[in-house]
Amino acid sequence: MRHKSIAALAAATLLLSGACAAESSSAVVETDDVDAREGGFDVIVIDNDDDEPEDGDDETGEEADFPEITAPIDPVIDVPGGFSQIGEENRDILGFEYTATALQLDGASSGERIYITSYLLPDQVAASSYPERLNIVREYDDLTNTESADHNHSLALTNGEQGVFRFIQTRDSRNQHLQQRNTFVFKGPVMVQVTCQWQEERAAIHDACHDVQKSLEIPLQ
Repeated sequence: MRHKSIAALAAATLLLSGACAAESSSAVVETDDVDAREGGFDVIVIDNDDDEPEDGDDETGEEADFPEITAPIDPVIDVPGGFSQIGEENRDILGFEYTATALQLDGASSGERIYITSYLLPDQVAASSYPERLNIVREYDDLTNTESADHNHSLALTNGEQGVFRFIQTRDSRNQHLQQRNTFVFKGPVMVQVTCQWQEERAAIHDACHDVQKSLEIPLQ
């Protein structure tokens, strides 16, 4: 992992610690597997091997300037081996403009999928701080019948972009139990949600999820 990303994460963690102190007393740790850790406060670092800052990165911590975005952005990802891209998906949950696709684990049920949803955040939706971003995640939870504890969330840093990690348990339209690793990544007016979902194939989904997040790019410029 890159030293630059760890340094940026440490600075973000200091800003975040006061906002989250009332929600969790656990120590901040660096990990990439918090599926069953209800109530823990963890830091998820998912990074690529590129040592150069992304275009628009601001090493001072100030918000970078982005061009005007008038439509959802299609994020760039690598499709993991053993998965097939199955086209556009209906992910109209938050009421924002969005574009979405799904990756299906070959030979498995529809419960074994990775969804990539890119939202264009409305001007009136604040998303510059962790608490503001967490408000969006909690709204999503309220709309999707989430069964996980409200305080089970973490700061995420995905290829230099900050966001929110949330492990949730939910059910599909047939009332079948599902587990999901959700990472909400923010860049300018765009929020990209990577939902890694499984019923039985946890290991395959976990590995592919990491590959997708490691390759994720949000091309605003």
